[in-house]
Amino acid sequence: MKTELKRIRDLIRTDLITMQGGKNNVTALAVTILLIFGGGGFFVSPLFGVMIPPLIAGFLPTVIFTNEVKYRSTKLWALLPVSRRDLVRSRFTLLLGAFLVSSGVFYALMRLSLALRLYRETQEFEILEKMAEVTGRSAVWVLNMWFLVCFVIGLYAAANGLHSYFKDTQAFGRMMGVKTDGAKTQKSLKQTIVSNAGAVFFLAVWLLAMGAMIGMIPVGSVVLLAVDLIVSAAQVADGRLLGIVMLAAGILEVIYQYAATVMDYEDREL
Repeated sequence: MKTELKRIRDLIRTDLITMQGGKNNVTALAVTILLIFGGGGFFVSPLFGVMIPPLIAGFLPTVIFTNEVKYRSTKLWALLPVSRRDLVRSRFTLLLGAFLVSSGVFYALMRLSLALRLYRETQEFEILEKMAEVTGRSAVWVLNMWFLVCFVIGLYAAANGLHSYFKDTQAFGRMMGVKTDGAKTQKSLKQTIVSNAGAVFFLAVWLLAMGAMIGMIPVGSVVLLAVDLIVSAAQVADGRLLGIVMLAAGILEVIYQYAATVMDYEDREL
């Protein structure tokens, strides 16, 4: 058991070292976007900051594997005395650990933003307080529910991103437009749309849902009914029941993607 844990720690340490090699523009872009959304959480609305978990989950696989794809070093693992299962396990541990820690940090920052209320200095209308008024709950409750939704979406995105990488590394690299052997892989229009469709769709749904809840965006009766049902479900047992269901779904998705990744990677020829 100790030997296995040490092997996983060594693999994680290797990935961390590999991430730092060469110029990694993806890391710089990820940090910039997170700073923008984090700043928006303080000066626009804390709800702006709770969107960060899905963004983190989307960027992490690319940040971790950019250099490995760039230099085509995936076959290196076949030469080392490391089982494929251990490699999958270590990378799930690394990615999910980084996701959990960073999500927790940003949640704490958004709670701090809610306490400081710096956004009150820049605007009179704040969407989080309006949503609290509409739902008859506290601003903290609204923030917690939205963060939980985004956190579970992030779990799905992180697990699926890892599975995609292990299933077909080259396709993953092409989708992300990662440079290989010094030559940039040009993304086609279709690949660009696909790689960003998830983020655009999530942002659109997020804005639509919030706007519908506070009456800023006129929506059809069917959409409004769906929003009312979701809000009603969220208020059962003070939101705990819905929270448990969503977390359970996210955890089961991670377990499923881990098992599928192990099987796909075992069968794959490097």
